[in-house]
Amino acid sequence: MRAAPPPCEAESRSDSEVAWHGCCWEDRGPGGALVQRLVSRCVDDSRGGVWGSERIAAVYELETLRAPELRRLIDGGVSVAVIPFGSIEDHGGHLAIGADSVLADAVGREVARRLGAVLAPTVRVGCAEQHLHLAGTITLRASTLTEVAIEQAESLTRHGFGLIVLVSTHGGNRAALDAAVTQLNAAPDGAVACAPQGDVGSQPGAHSGEWLTSVMLALRPDLVELDGASTELSAELRGSDAARGARHLERYVDSIVQGVRATGESR
Repeated sequence: MRAAPPPCEAESRSDSEVAWHGCCWEDRGPGGALVQRLVSRCVDDSRGGVWGSERIAAVYELETLRAPELRRLIDGGVSVAVIPFGSIEDHGGHLAIGADSVLADAVGREVARRLGAVLAPTVRVGCAEQHLHLAGTITLRASTLTEVAIEQAESLTRHGFGLIVLVSTHGGNRAALDAAVTQLNAAPDGAVACAPQGDVGSQPGAHSGEWLTSVMLALRPDLVELDGASTELSAELRGSDAARGARHLERYVDSIVQGVRATGESR
């Protein structure tokens, strides 16, 4: 498996407690706790996300590569492709309907960057049947999502990728993607596939609760309206903030990357 691209040059800010180290902002907050404020893309300043305010090392984004560039990457040893999977579903009155897919964009991009992999487009609609009675939810049957994952992975395999990473940020996609991995790995002469589960910690909270709310405050605070949260969630959401969201993201991304590397080492 190809190593991650070289990091961009280190630089630092004037604030003595916050420094740029080529891959993340390090912010020593109260109690000396190290808050890794990872950044994955350059976005409009109006969004203000902790994970979206600085340029860092480039990502090999499939949609923006020209075909000869892609061929050079593959011929040069880039053998891993990452396909993010999100969901379009109701997330209460305080989070955007597309929160899971926004998260999939960011997590997929950071996983691809750390692995030196090519990033495929996010599959934005997933398995959200349990939320279908709520406004805005769009769903696929599990069997449909399995076939989508298989066919996309097979397409990438034909181009020369040897390891296909399915990254999901919605729990409802898990069974479908696990089924896709099983079928892909059973195919003779095909690529190896994996779908490592992100670590949300021992107490992730309720659906659309503190974990996802903090993550969205770190990524896209413009898509969060805390005053719109239900009374059932209000107590849990009091602890939501962008710094906590950045820590959640680091734990989540790192666990996926470690899972991919373990798969790659066993090939």
